[in-house]
Amino acid sequence: MADIYQAGTAAAADNVGLSPAPPVPAIASLSAVADGQRLISRLTAPASGRGLAVARITVQYTGPDRPRAYVYVGTPTGPNLVSGTRSGTFDESEYTRSLYVPAGQDLCVVWLSTQGEALARIEYQEA
Repeated sequence: MADIYQAGTAAAADNVGLSPAPPVPAIASLSAVADGQRLISRLTAPASGRGLAVARITVQYTGPDRPRAYVYVGTPTGPNLVSGTRSGTFDESEYTRSLYVPAGQDLCVVWLSTQGEALARIEYQEA
């Protein structure tokens, strides 16, 4: 007789006690849009949820200049600044201590230019 898994049979007990597979993160690829003298990408945590745990942010910029890029949680103002780069491009990951975005708040990536194209790739899970 072949060893075939059938739900609800003794074979289902083979996985008892094993850790479940880690959750697969969602990935948002966001093109920046012009906002005055800057480009902005936004990922908004659902207002009714528990917020987002951001594990990785990849920021890319192509254009004639090399603008600074900043990452904010909440409105893009000084007190909400959490990271940045002088080149407009970076790849930052924090898998053990994710960046928390509260429910209803934005994760904003801001480039101080409007001359090129910018993209933010964000890996996240519901917190």
